[in-house]
Amino acid sequence: MNERTIGEKRNKIFELGKKGETTLGELADLWKCKTQNILSYLHSLQEQDGYAYLVDGKGKFRLFKDFD
Repeated sequence: MNERTIGEKRNKIFELGKKGETTLGELADLWKCKTQNILSYLHSLQEQDGYAYLVDGKGKFRLFKDFD
């Protein structure tokens, strides 16, 4: 995962969030940032774009959106 732009990271987080197989820690390690940064980004997706996110007991995250 060598995403450099915000758009590339946004696309990657959507891709990973739909699968729900990646932990927040794994993504933070790959992007060389803190887990809190990933959580902040997920929270902004929730507020700005209406996505909900869930982090399970193993730290794996998943994105959801109601598409009518």
